[in-house]
Amino acid sequence: MSAAASAIDARAPRCCANPDPQLAFPDACGPAARWPLVRCRRCSLVYVRDPRSIADLDAAQQNAYGAPTQRFGAVLESAVRAFRAARARLVQRLVPRGARVLDVGCGRGLFLRLLRERGYLVRGTELSEATRKNAYPDVPIDAGELTRASYPAGSFDLISIWHVLEHVRDPHATLDAAHQALAPNGVLLLAVPNFASWQARFGGERWFHLDLPRHLWQFTPTTLRALLEQHGFRVELMRTGQWEMDPFGWVQTALNRAGFRPNALYDTLRSNPADKADLSLPYRLLQLLLFPLLLGPAFALALLARCTGRAGTVIAVARRSP
Repeated sequence: MSAAASAIDARAPRCCANPDPQLAFPDACGPAARWPLVRCRRCSLVYVRDPRSIADLDAAQQNAYGAPTQRFGAVLESAVRAFRAARARLVQRLVPRGARVLDVGCGRGLFLRLLRERGYLVRGTELSEATRKNAYPDVPIDAGELTRASYPAGSFDLISIWHVLEHVRDPHATLDAAHQALAPNGVLLLAVPNFASWQARFGGERWFHLDLPRHLWQFTPTTLRALLEQHGFRVELMRTGQWEMDPFGWVQTALNRAGFRPNALYDTLRSNPADKADLSLPYRLLQLLLFPLLLGPAFALALLARCTGRAGTVIAVARRSP
């Protein structure tokens, strides 16, 4: 490895056994700051160059969800519930009623609530007590990173890591712990942003799903499959496209590219006043005016990208190999 590459990776998370990083995005944009992203020439994973401590990650996550029933306005909350119900139906196709389900990074716990209503035994994790405090109080949630010591071997029949793997400090450790906690032939359900998507290429350093500083890793279908197989999973399904994320991702990325403050529309739609404290009322109203105008073309792009396998998110179903 060159001296320059060594300097780039001196403090970065290890993406593989012999990382060989090069700068991919020297100036990737977050709402309040910029971070360099690097790509490993050996394993092709893209990640934030500077690591985040647990305290840093926790601080970035604490305001992500808001109160259990107040993350967005009433209309958007209804849509969120519908998307969570669709994921619950996917679980019903994968494991029978009564199965034990763990949702890693469960947020408010809405998905787990819906599964429990359908007869599943549920449990969730959140990074800390601070991020757990905004969840539904009736959902069992453990604080802390998922590690091999978190649960006894074979504790769960299905583990969901849904738009969470890109947040964790060490995806290798997380997948290793998930493999250990799954029962033989247990199911792993995953979703991550797709760095190989048309949306990511269009957005570049201002892509919505870079979501800095909360997202530490950027995956493609190829790198995600390799990671799963490396940790003892047999991939049964991998596809791109998620209606919950993709059309909005196109809209927000277009606004980011147009010069608006990164992810300002997303923060405007959230109910937490702290997310939009730096946005004036006229600025927020302009975002809300542009949103429906851009949504039609965004749905068309999302559909076309999904048909070609280049949509903005990747969904994977894998089983624990013996």
